[in-house]
Amino acid sequence: MTRKSKKSSGHTPLTYYEMHTKFKSAQYGTTTQRLSTDSQLPFGCCALSLSPADEIDPVATPSGHIYDRESILTYLVTKTAELKQQHIEYMSQRKREAERTSKQKKEQQSDALVVFENLHKASSASAAIQKKRKTSEHEDKEA
Repeated sequence: MTRKSKKSSGHTPLTYYEMHTKFKSAQYGTTTQRLSTDSQLPFGCCALSLSPADEIDPVATPSGHIYDRESILTYLVTKTAELKQQHIEYMSQRKREAERTSKQKKEQQSDALVVFENLHKASSASAAIQKKRKTSEHEDKEA
């Protein structure tokens, strides 16, 4: 099979077979389905509030979207408050996690200390028993 870019009609990304048979049900590359007027804003309407922009102070972006300045400011104030609340929740979550990990570390350290003390007591007890045995053996030898 030849490469698509080497064909005389190399500007199309699909072959004749792909356009007419394979993707026919998907209607690839056709203009039969278009967006209705409900999905597009009427000219001069704010993209945030979906109402006609005030004639006093509309704002247009370089891409052509029209906004009402009051809608922009309301949106920014609302989002700023939401972000502050999310930040507070995030910081309290991090604080709880830090407290939980420090508590776990303290518990592990106290457990390790108890194990060490038990081993030390057991070793000192066995050392005392061995010392008693040695002294009793030594006394038996002298007698």
